[in-house]
Amino acid sequence: MGQAKEVIDRAWKIMEDQQWDRIGEVMSPRVEFVMPGQVLRGIEEFRGMCNGWWAAFPDLRHEILDDVESADTYVCELAMVGTHTGTMRSPNGDIPATGRKIRMPSADYIKLKDGKIVSWHAYPDMLGMLGQLGVMGK
Repeated sequence: MGQAKEVIDRAWKIMEDQQWDRIGEVMSPRVEFVMPGQVLRGIEEFRGMCNGWWAAFPDLRHEILDDVESADTYVCELAMVGTHTGTMRSPNGDIPATGRKIRMPSADYIKLKDGKIVSWHAYPDMLGMLGQLGVMGK
């Protein structure tokens, strides 16, 4: 693996350590983050979304299952793992802490330019995660 993976690894470390003042080291100020139902533009919007996830899952971590890199493109299959000990904000209302552990698979497609992340498209299994929390159908 090359520079793209190194930048992504640094980004994950910054996020998991919640060192948000350092995210500009690895992300373009105009980064675009896309996941089903959501498009975020800029570091501040990205940081806000991440803060919501870490408020709900303070121990949230990632596990890379497989990855491939080509020039400034990095693609990975990963699992997000954590324990739901905080309130999770959702478009349909807040989900109080359940104390349950999740393992949410995702496929992520990330583009870099000049050594910084400019585009991150994530395709997580949100329905599976909600099922693990026991909130489906409520």
